Amino acid sequence: MPCGLLLVMALLLLVHAVFSTDTFDIHTHDSYFIIHWRYIDIILAAGILWMWILYRILENFLLSRSFTWAHVISLAILLAMLYLLIPTHPDTISRPKTYCETGHSISLLAGSAAIILILAHALFAINLIVGVTRKFASLAKKA
Repeated sequence: MPCGLLLVMALLLLVHAVFSTDTFDIHTHDSYFIIHWRYIDIILAAGILWMWILYRILENFLLSRSFTWAHVISLAILLAMLYLLIPTHPDTISRPKTYCETGHSISLLAGSAAIILILAHALFAINLIVGVTRKFASLAKKA
């Protein structure tokens, strides 16, 4: 069932991409970047659909369903961090922030997200490598 949760997350992202009018503003030194959330949603949905395809193809080789659930839930936590902790509307920001305040909060969020993403995908790799090793070991014992 974790594959179903991945599909639901991708579908929610695609629905958000269709109806979203928000932008994500990045201030860096003397540059100002404005990225529409639609593009972020589509890229994230494509990545999650890729994970869904991988899980469907490799489900017979994976070691544990609990590792799969842990990976999928960590991806859901990462998406929740992305959408709940980054302010997109001007009225959600109480006052103008200086470069140091904005840079620190975005750096903290990006660092936390990177750690979660690295640990989640390491868990997927461990799940796959140990599962394939055990599968081939059991096939070698039968032969």
